Amino acid sequence: MGFRYRKSKNFGPFRINVSKSGVGWSVGGKGFRYTKKANGGTRATTSIPGSGMSWVKDSSKHETIQSRSKLHSIEKNNVSIATQKRIPTYLIIIIAFIIMFIGILYL
Repeated sequence: MGFRYRKSKNFGPFRINVSKSGVGWSVGGKGFRYTKKANGGTRATTSIPGSGMSWVKDSSKHETIQSRSKLHSIEKNNVSIATQKRIPTYLIIIIAFIIMFIGILYL
């Protein structure tokens, strides 16, 4: 069994996490949280408070670098690619705030 260490400190909606692998941070509250992990990856979590339902989008630093370099090499060779349909982060944030606002109205 390996050694683990994790400590977090909250400053309102902002949280700093210190672990064996490094320092990460997150911001948000009930309904939405955006996290920058210690390994360089990101995570966006959206939920409906009190329902137990949530949606998580995880992205590692390695995936981001790999996809950018692959896209650059394809563009360099003038080869067209089919783009994936992805939900932009700003749209996820807007939806999360709408869900939070609706949740506050019904409290």
